[in-house]
Amino acid sequence: MKKRPVSRLSIIARYVTLASVIFVVLIGVDIFLGNREKIVYIPPEPLVVVELPQKGSVSKRGIFPSTIQAKDLVPVIPLVGGTIQSFDVQVGQMVQKGEVLATIDSEPFIQQTKQAEAAYLASESTFSRVASLYQNKATTEQSYDQAKAQRDAAKAQYELASLQLSYATVTAPVTGSILMKSSSVGSMAGAQQPIAVIADLTRLVVKVEVPETYYSVFWKGQETLRIEITNPAWDKPIPARLLTIDPFIHSDSKTFSLECLVEHGEALVRPGMSVMVGITYSEEEAIPRMAQSIRKSDGSWYVYHPETQRVEYVQTAVELEDDWFFKVPEAYAESLFVVDGQHMVFDNQKVRIEGEGL
Repeated sequence: MKKRPVSRLSIIARYVTLASVIFVVLIGVDIFLGNREKIVYIPPEPLVVVELPQKGSVSKRGIFPSTIQAKDLVPVIPLVGGTIQSFDVQVGQMVQKGEVLATIDSEPFIQQTKQAEAAYLASESTFSRVASLYQNKATTEQSYDQAKAQRDAAKAQYELASLQLSYATVTAPVTGSILMKSSSVGSMAGAQQPIAVIADLTRLVVKVEVPETYYSVFWKGQETLRIEITNPAWDKPIPARLLTIDPFIHSDSKTFSLECLVEHGEALVRPGMSVMVGITYSEEEAIPRMAQSIRKSDGSWYVYHPETQRVEYVQTAVELEDDWFFKVPEAYAESLFVVDGQHMVFDNQKVRIEGEGL
């Protein structure tokens, strides 16, 4: 028996019926979901830490690199030349003014002194004889003057030879420590050529090159400048005292120089050390201050208002600040500052305070 062919109209009717069923189902689902209670996610309020300003000091200062130097470097220069026969001092040794440091071969100077002495004695004898004749009017005044001049010249030569002989013994010109030896036994010492350098290590200085922008405040406040010297190897800064400030600006570098005397650092400080010199030129004490770390990159900060539980964005100039603290403006001296969490809030946002009930 043959199947009866499905008519085209029948197929269309089936699709219409299926579409109607799907439509009814979708409407039912929409009605069901629309009657359910909607769930809305509300993020928690940011958690922040707040503090009141604390009293303390805030200062303005400049920090400059420098090197420790001896206040006075004294070269030991032999005044005569010759072979060094002894040179027993060592670098770092403490010596007293007048102490023997080295000796130079003195034989040439001994012979020179003997020769000058003989000439002087001979001229002295001649002068005595001529003077006796002159008193008895047995010779002329010219002969007397000539003999006297020869005697005086021979005496001067003798004294000069004796002085040069004494110079063969080289002594310390000042009290201090031997910083350098540039000669040794057997070497030739020459006049005007130093064989050692002495410095007083109890008088050390730093010479600082400062940009000209500081000149006015440094010059006017010379009596109140507070100077400290630091080095990574030291436990604490060492104080220094201002000695001099240049009365002019160096035109090539646009800087001026100042010299400071290191105080109370003899055990730690040595010439040649690299140091940083901090110069405080303005300072206020017992003022409300906050740490620089609470400020954002644009210099702003946030304060918290308990009555509204909201934060306020504040950006205003500060009167005084240093690397660690800034002076709180008078209008915010009693405000609560956001010290942690300030990077996650915005102006007028409601926040929670750490430690309060959540």
